[in-house]
Amino acid sequence: MATYAGDDFGHLKLAIHSVLNQSYPNVELLIVCDGPIDFDRFSYLADLPTIVKVLYLNENSGPAVARNIGINSATGDYVAIMDADDISLPSRLADQLNFLITHDLDLISSDLLIIDSEGVVTGIRKVPYDHNQIRNVAPLRCPMHNPSAFGKASLFKNLKYNPNLRVSEDYDLWVRALIEGYRLGNVGKPLVKYRQSSLSIYKRVGMKYAKGDLLVKLKALYLSPRRLRPIYFCLACFSSLSRLLPPKFFYIIYKYRSTSIG
Repeated sequence: MATYAGDDFGHLKLAIHSVLNQSYPNVELLIVCDGPIDFDRFSYLADLPTIVKVLYLNENSGPAVARNIGINSATGDYVAIMDADDISLPSRLADQLNFLITHDLDLISSDLLIIDSEGVVTGIRKVPYDHNQIRNVAPLRCPMHNPSAFGKASLFKNLKYNPNLRVSEDYDLWVRALIEGYRLGNVGKPLVKYRQSSLSIYKRVGMKYAKGDLLVKLKALYLSPRRLRPIYFCLACFSSLSRLLPPKFFYIIYKYRSTSIG
């Protein structure tokens, strides 16, 4: 779990306790503080159970760097990603571990329940479930959910999040995993409550996000049939350009997708 001073303190506590209250008992929680934090937050983290290891970065380096530091410090055979304002359902880790092993996969995520700032469920975001579906979708849109990502530690340690990307770093990791031949899948039910507000959606627009999204989609063209690549290229450009829409229009599109695939 990566966190920084701008995260809501109350949401952070809920996120941490959702991990500590998992039905699967053998858990190590690594929290990476991405840059300086206030005294109250520091005191709270210092008083957590011994299964929690807190790592501190002197400067804010972005989510990719923070997650990579946590991944490098992990001692388990599997790694689960957790955002500092989301809530993992009690059976998340047990369900994902069982699904990963029984389906012989390397990396998975799940559907998400969308919640607002007060924790009220407002929708669901789904993903393609089969490996081949994920591979086919990847050139068009992100086929997995980072807030519920779970996989073999060896995959995360070998590939890592791209530290040069401040946006779409998760999408980039899934694409590279597919290109490297790893087996991906998704659990067909929500295992994480994903906190979404209009402010968080507005952060997904602009030139920086459009550029990062397009670069990953161009990389993912390798996964599509050669004869379809010109079509996929046009669709990738159109999709990425939607990030340049006025925020209120992009907000409408993004909210609509919260009840559909993707």
